Amino acid sequence: MPFRMAAVCLSAAVAASCATGTQEDASPVKTIYVQSTSDGAQQPCLFIEARGSEPRPLLVFLHTWSNGYDLDTLEWRDEAAQHNWHFLQPHFRGPNNKPEACASELARQDILDAVDYALAHYSIDKHRVYPVSYTHLRAHETPEHLVCRILLEKKTLP
Repeated sequence: MPFRMAAVCLSAAVAASCATGTQEDASPVKTIYVQSTSDGAQQPCLFIEARGSEPRPLLVFLHTWSNGYDLDTLEWRDEAAQHNWHFLQPHFRGPNNKPEACASELARQDILDAVDYALAHYSIDKHRVYPVSYTHLRAHETPEHLVCRILLEKKTLP
């Protein structure tokens, strides 16, 4: 049910996007590196740049707990490319097999740093940044800190 809810929300958001394109026109998937503002570590992210110079939405895919940024998300990348959206898949310290991964302070900041990097370097509509995941988005939360709420309610976007 949670995946369906995310898929329904994403589908509605995609339908609201004006420009569409074909997958053949899509920019290639590339790996970018974002420096953590917490500890200076370089964190890899997959990124697809939307075509054109006008601001486009950003789809931020948050990997599952047992994977990293290299998780196969072809269907999400294809959907973003088909609708001419930017696509970002941050690593945020990788699989949840070490204390600095998952919902740690470092991992949460890595997600925000990756979004901030994309906003600073690409033509992104800062009001249309959409986090999605295969797992229920609340899986990335802890009682004290809500990763997705940070992304959705962040007030310091440029």
